[in-house]
Amino acid sequence: MPKHPLKTFPKKLLITSPFWHAELDRLGNPTAIRMAEALDPGGPLGIGDTDDPFWKGFKHSLGEKDSNIDFLLRVKKKHPEKIVIVQVGEFYETWGIDSVFLVEYCGLNRMGRGGPRAGTPLANLQSILDRLTQAGFSVVVCEQAEDTNTSKRKTRFIAEIVTPSSPIYTYGLGMDKRRGDTSFPDCPPEFGIVFDKRGVTIVEVNPDLRTVLILEALTREAAKMRLMRYGGRLSRVFCHENVDQKFLEACHLHYENILRVAHYLPRDFPKRVEELLKIDLSLPADIPFARIQPQAPQKEIRPRPLYLSTAEQIGLLPAPGIPDLIDQLLPRGSPLTCQNVLRNFLLHPPPKSVADKIRKILKTLLTKEISFPEFPVANPARYVKTLHRKEASPEILKDLCHISQSFLACAENQFAAVLPDALAVVSHLVNVPAQEIVLKKKAQAILKILLPILPADEDTAYAPESELISPHLFNFIEDEFRGRVAETSTPEIARLYAKVNKAAAQYAKALITELLPLVERRLEQKKQQKSLKPLALSFDIHNRTIWLRGQVNSMEQEKHKLTHPCDRYGKTVRDRWTTDKVESALQDYKESAEEARNAVAALLKDLSEKLAVHNLSIVHLATFSNLLRTFLLH
Repeated sequence: MPKHPLKTFPKKLLITSPFWHAELDRLGNPTAIRMAEALDPGGPLGIGDTDDPFWKGFKHSLGEKDSNIDFLLRVKKKHPEKIVIVQVGEFYETWGIDSVFLVEYCGLNRMGRGGPRAGTPLANLQSILDRLTQAGFSVVVCEQAEDTNTSKRKTRFIAEIVTPSSPIYTYGLGMDKRRGDTSFPDCPPEFGIVFDKRGVTIVEVNPDLRTVLILEALTREAAKMRLMRYGGRLSRVFCHENVDQKFLEACHLHYENILRVAHYLPRDFPKRVEELLKIDLSLPADIPFARIQPQAPQKEIRPRPLYLSTAEQIGLLPAPGIPDLIDQLLPRGSPLTCQNVLRNFLLHPPPKSVADKIRKILKTLLTKEISFPEFPVANPARYVKTLHRKEASPEILKDLCHISQSFLACAENQFAAVLPDALAVVSHLVNVPAQEIVLKKKAQAILKILLPILPADEDTAYAPESELISPHLFNFIEDEFRGRVAETSTPEIARLYAKVNKAAAQYAKALITELLPLVERRLEQKKQQKSLKPLALSFDIHNRTIWLRGQVNSMEQEKHKLTHPCDRYGKTVRDRWTTDKVESALQDYKESAEEARNAVAALLKDLSEKLAVHNLSIVHLATFSNLLRTFLLH
């Protein structure tokens, strides 16, 4: 129990709360179990109270001050049932009970010998988030703000919340070359279930697409099939209080997956599910989610749903000893997206009018020799989420350019005759009508925005003339902005590129005039005196600089005004040499490169904002690309 009974914590912050107690019962990793045994059941997050924490690094004031644990407690009070990961320098760290689950599910080792603590380097964050969300956790990622004043405590903030239905971390994605081509998996949406006199209503909320799909008057079997498509991958389902336990058991939903929603009429249930998800993701209440309610064509009979047993027996859903049917309908190695398109058609048969259009399209593909462009495998959720968050990378922008060009090519070749039929199928898949004239205009508008911006030629960093000067430094400094946009994107970008090139040339000149003569002279002296140790221009990857390495005498120091440089932490490096002129030129070079980087980042954010208004058309174009790719493979 806490040392000070008067100091009480919210019950959800204690490891004895039902949510965390159930998670701790599932532990299997011996290290995680030992860490869990060391938790204090009377302190928040198992860390201990303010006067008796594990060690001084866990000291806190119940969230009222500025220590790392105080910041953690403030975040946890808002998100008590999520794991919180906080950037601390070059690592993301967790403390207390959260660290137990990083060890359990992510294979990490505990940090230090004090209280439970675990962390991972910055570059490994997405793989850690993938494992946690696959285990059913939601995660709050907190970043450390850039601050030039190193003496003060760092400012931290909530950057993004990832969940099993939205597992990709997009903060900083637009300018991160390592993550620029991150794929977005086919994630289950957030489901809601409610009964009414017409049957079962299924609510499917896609946080990445920001859509709320409402399927009304379903039979119990049809509703079960919507849920079973993601068999075993649902982390939670919002259930109205009128949903009976027998139906939930038939859908293989366990009590830990179910969140009951009471005191709302069935007609208000979809709105309440949307509100709860916005609260869960810390999204403003006024952010619009597109509400989609499919309307069946008049006088058209709704197809009978496929029974679960039938889907398993014919290989549409996994069953022991039965091969996957999709493997027989598509070539080996076909993209997973195309497999899912075909699987969805068979699991949820379309109305007869849509099926007739599919048949007509396939006959056209078989009977006519049409020259098709390459249809990229598109991911609508990836495009919409990154555009909304203003984090679209050049790879994503190239994809948007590609799917727009592919659509316009189809509108101009022999396929144009059945293009309206293809768009009718797209409308069925998206549940929002797709109009040919509108999509043509939108595709042309997207190309008009992107073609002048995207780089057409290779964009390389400044290359020094002397072979004794490492080109790696210039690649490192310019890597963050090179190749992201065309050098002629805007007059400002062109000006900053020229400024960087000039600064790089001046820095290389400073190295050639200030330090290189010493290296060359030592090489000449070494020919006559072989025991003499050489001098070299040494590239330091951590400090992103080039320094003179080797022993110099006092005469050389005085003549060339050599000094010992300081590393990125301000400490003097005793075995390296430089001059004030070289360091000043390097500083100018780095500042001009940072200025160019910021301008490129601002341009990409501006492009994301301009393209976000076309999100519905982008979803239609992406779906069209996937559909045609699937039909051609089939």
